[in-house]
Amino acid sequence: MDFLLIGLSFKGIIRLGEVYIFSETKDRAYEMEPLDMAYVIQSDDEIAPALNMEIFDVMYGVYEFKKFIGYEQLTDDCYRFRMLCYEFRQRERCVYTLYLHRVMKFCERLKIVSGRFDDQ
Repeated sequence: MDFLLIGLSFKGIIRLGEVYIFSETKDRAYEMEPLDMAYVIQSDDEIAPALNMEIFDVMYGVYEFKKFIGYEQLTDDCYRFRMLCYEFRQRERCVYTLYLHRVMKFCERLKIVSGRFDDQ
């Protein structure tokens, strides 16, 4: 694991039995990655390796990461992770953000969809 993430704890973020995905988009209505690139996070212990993969492998060549700024809970279903980095194309420092979204279970989606028909 890269030195920027050593010693960080993400305990208590992932709720038992839930799955999450990382996205650069805060809005939950965004389109997901193609399925051959998508993955889910199911435990707190997977957060740091997933962040490491995203910032040092997936985004390699786009950003040089300088410092992990931190994370915060935005809603019950979303956390924001922020890193200070250098963007090569713009030749300037910026803050790179990833959002960890909880994926809705089938029963939750069914309740929403069924509720639409109850009103008609």
